[in-house]
Amino acid sequence: KAVESNRFAARLAARSVTSQIEEYFRAADLLIQQPALMEAFNTLVDDPQLAPLRRQLAMPAGHFSAPLNTVRQAFLDHPAQQSLQSALQTVAKSWHSNQVSSWWIYDRFGTQVASVFDQSDATVSQELVNTIGRNYSFRSYFAGTDQDLVRSLPDGKREFTVEAQLEQRSIVQEPFLSAVFLSEATGTWKIAFSTPIQRDGVVVGVAGLTVEMGNFVDFESAANQYALLFDQRPGSNRGIILEHPLFEELRRKGQAIPADLAQSRIAGEVIVIDEFLDPIGATKWGEPYRHRSVIGMSEVSYAKKLEDGATEPKNSGLAVVVAESFDEVIRPSHQLGDRLARLALIASLFLIGVALAMWWVVVRMLKESRRQLARVFNPQAESGASSLPAFSDGNERTPNADSAPTQSIHPRRKV
Repeated sequence: KAVESNRFAARLAARSVTSQIEEYFRAADLLIQQPALMEAFNTLVDDPQLAPLRRQLAMPAGHFSAPLNTVRQAFLDHPAQQSLQSALQTVAKSWHSNQVSSWWIYDRFGTQVASVFDQSDATVSQELVNTIGRNYSFRSYFAGTDQDLVRSLPDGKREFTVEAQLEQRSIVQEPFLSAVFLSEATGTWKIAFSTPIQRDGVVVGVAGLTVEMGNFVDFESAANQYALLFDQRPGSNRGIILEHPLFEELRRKGQAIPADLAQSRIAGEVIVIDEFLDPIGATKWGEPYRHRSVIGMSEVSYAKKLEDGATEPKNSGLAVVVAESFDEVIRPSHQLGDRLARLALIASLFLIGVALAMWWVVVRMLKESRRQLARVFNPQAESGASSLPAFSDGNERTPNADSAPTQSIHPRRKV
């Protein structure tokens, strides 16, 4: 019963995730549907003065290097970039959701040409988030890959595996849900929704948005029951937990999600529904989740928009797990067992009492029956006492020698 209940709850939660994913994709699509924004973007990529600057900024390995700061500043000071930035800010302000962490646009080379970050988030430094003019062609949301095109080297540096030929770089061809990544701008773990910008049937850029883990979707939790969202897609991020009540709790407190917590993942191809151990519980922050659970699971699909405007269902590769403490699940059974044991004891004592009462009644009846039988078969025995001499209260007794009064005989004197 608990498994079925949790499975039903997981399906409901999956619908909520589906609705939210579709909402984020609509938001990303909103960007490329804005005429003023797309006109400003086309003006920027067609500007001959910006073309050499964009090529100089197109290498991710050097986007934080000091020599490029002058180039970046020239790019930021250009009227075409400022016009695009203003148009993006207008669109971002019109969006009603406060869950979006950032909005951005990239050119064909993977260089960020405009971006807007959530101004309401007090944890975000506006100086830190100035990522315009930096190259992120290695991000999965730009390349359309299952993971970022970068690997860590033993010396702590990073090696980017993007194509050196700028026009040959991998780029998304359809709306795409990214792998989880650590934002260089905010230091928080995020997931992105991106969509290609096309011109004359050719992809010339990417537009999209990011959402922080812990703010991806709002799950309603009940007592001893909660929902989490994880990534089932192949690759290095398989099993990564994207949404968890602990993430939301940390966000409410204004705390960043620690790296090892953000990298918690559900391992294995098969999840045992009544032997689930939440990986978050294995971390030093996850003590409330350090218990065996009974779960229900449901995969998340969404409506993919086709070129002709129609939609078709698409598996997002994400799944929802609704977990409930095993101890809490079986507690009613234990409580029922205790109640039944008490009732059995009470019933036993009652039966013993009834048996004793019946025994007493039977004994009394047997004694009475024996008396009645004695009267029937031996009536003299019953009347034997009346044939004996009757005695009064002791004043009338049969005289005998023993009972004769003793008299003193005195000789008479002769006078």
